[in-house]
Amino acid sequence: MGWKANCILVSTQEDGVFRTFPNHDSALAAEIVERLPLAKHRFGEKSTFERGMSPEPGQLVVGAYPGAAIIGHDELCLACFGDRIPRVVTELWKLFPTAKILAVLLHSVVNQFGYALFTDGKMIRQRIGADGQATFEFGIPLPEEEPL
Repeated sequence: MGWKANCILVSTQEDGVFRTFPNHDSALAAEIVERLPLAKHRFGEKSTFERGMSPEPGQLVVGAYPGAAIIGHDELCLACFGDRIPRVVTELWKLFPTAKILAVLLHSVVNQFGYALFTDGKMIRQRIGADGQATFEFGIPLPEEEPL
């Protein structure tokens, strides 16, 4: 059994909103879904974070909280990797104008990894690859990327 992630994390707060276990906001979740650039999707059932960060292909999981959101969807996550700011990010900024948005892509079976960070209307950093080797990079490495 390996690990996977296909999710987008959104936060307007510096202190880590999820450590306080905020209540889910169903109305905000519905508003997020309306803005997502998806032709079709299917909702999963109520989910945990662990399952929501890597839903089944085509399944959409949305957690919405005051100043934050978690979106699990394979195609939306993949859209965050490339040379442009994707529509999913610009739509999320309409709801969370000051948010930092992080897309995370992980698949342990093939040693694939990827992350893309967006803030202040810009793509800040992006790195995607496999087996520890980047196949695409954008931006200056973040302090979190420094070797231990």
